[in-house]
Amino acid sequence: MPSEPTHPLDQGVAVIIPVYNAAPFLREAVRSALVFPHVKEVVLVEDASPDNSLEVCRSLLGTDPRITLIRHPDGRNHGAGASRNLGYASSRSPFVVFLDADDVFLPNRFDKEREVFARHPDADGVYGATGAIFHDEVGRQRFLQFCPEDELTTVRVEVPPERLFSGLLGCIKGFGYFHLDAFTIRRSAVDRLGLTYPTREEVWHEDTEYVLKLAHGSRLYAGELREPVALRGVHAHNRYTAIADIASTRHVLYQRLEAWSHTVPMGRQERRMLVAKRVYYGVFGCRNFWQRVAYAWHFLRHPWLLGWVQVREAWTDALLGKGSRPAQWVRSLAWRLLPRITTSVE
Repeated sequence: MPSEPTHPLDQGVAVIIPVYNAAPFLREAVRSALVFPHVKEVVLVEDASPDNSLEVCRSLLGTDPRITLIRHPDGRNHGAGASRNLGYASSRSPFVVFLDADDVFLPNRFDKEREVFARHPDADGVYGATGAIFHDEVGRQRFLQFCPEDELTTVRVEVPPERLFSGLLGCIKGFGYFHLDAFTIRRSAVDRLGLTYPTREEVWHEDTEYVLKLAHGSRLYAGELREPVALRGVHAHNRYTAIADIASTRHVLYQRLEAWSHTVPMGRQERRMLVAKRVYYGVFGCRNFWQRVAYAWHFLRHPWLLGWVQVREAWTDALLGKGSRPAQWVRSLAWRLLPRITTSVE
């Protein structure tokens, strides 16, 4: 008879890989997942790629019994969020990991997870650090525009699970973030929250929304934060770095999160941060002078925003022109008269 699992992860990990236009990278992504014996499922969700990704997926079938291939029933493209949902629903393992098709796991991917899940039976998930591998110069330059300081995506301030949501929102200065590639989730936590990824109608930043909701409603512990456990493949065709107007897409994200915040218990500081971020990105997404003027209403409804330095100065710069004399005058006056709240909204 087979022996009983001696570690929580030995019960089985499902690796969900949404596949879209990733033929050159997919084999390496799958190989990096299969090296771990506790990975019991690798679910490829092919999303109507314009390249030969489907052929690569089919060629991988039969090379390892853990690999399965599924597609959306209508055979059309539905985006990463819907593909992750489909892969999750098709898997059965008690632990789930999401891996992008152009990314890879490193040999230490589950080392800290094994320690944390064994030490903390209440752990719903473990997050770690993700590095970058550059496949071309265009991807490198775009990536450095988004992440100019460090190629390592990680949480820089270790906190108990109760403080993670606040940290990820930006209520803790210099907190950082983590990528899905370095996140191991207990299926029971996702099912308890009834959580799914936003789909086609909310196409951008669906992973950020998913992580924030999990951080709010479950117990997530820090794993390996100093060394990468996975690598993001960075190239000219990355979806995220190709966003033309990231301020507008983030504004939509925080509109959704602000609406969600009224359906769950949440502290005042966290609610205010969601409002501040919505206004901050909304100002930059405005298309004309009068839309920016209309944002004055937000400061009347939420006067504490006037004391939020970054939000206030973003509005005056957008309204009066960044670096203009009127903007400098208003900024100088505000610094004298209003409190200097330094919480980050980046």
